[in-house]
Amino acid sequence: MDESLKKYEELYALSKEGLAEELDRFKKIDDKASRYLTFASFFIVVLGLAGKPVADLALRSGSLPFWILSLATLAFMMSTLLAVWHLFSTFRIHSLKKFPMSDELVEFFDTNTYLNIIYALTRGNIQATLENRQVNDEKAFQLRRAYILLLVSIVSLSVLALMVFLLALLRQLGLELG
Repeated sequence: MDESLKKYEELYALSKEGLAEELDRFKKIDDKASRYLTFASFFIVVLGLAGKPVADLALRSGSLPFWILSLATLAFMMSTLLAVWHLFSTFRIHSLKKFPMSDELVEFFDTNTYLNIIYALTRGNIQATLENRQVNDEKAFQLRRAYILLLVSIVSLSVLALMVFLLALLRQLGLELG
């Protein structure tokens, strides 16, 4: 009996570690999503400040540089908004599972042996860890999508800034495109 007790105590310790790791992973995903949301908020401010003037400039002419400007603006706007949507999807209210603390648990402790208690706690932790892993995997998936969309936003913003710079430079040189 002493050998099986040690075995189940070790299994219980491992199950507690696994559960704690998933709880920590949940927090890390939310922290990373918060940082990404800061970037996305900055991009939304840029959209608000520069979106209309750039769109007006782009729609005034039908030349290729202005069409590139229009497409870069559209890509920047859509990727930023989609990234925000995915970030908010990671923040959806999720309840992580833990072993339930209740009067029934106290009664279970009173009516069972130590070995049975360790075994039941281990099973509960393992089940909670598996359920929490599914929640965290979905959150991580949404976060990866937001990350990719933020990269698209950065590239679009870079193209947008380059096109505005080139058009301003051409205007300074007296070469109007439209």
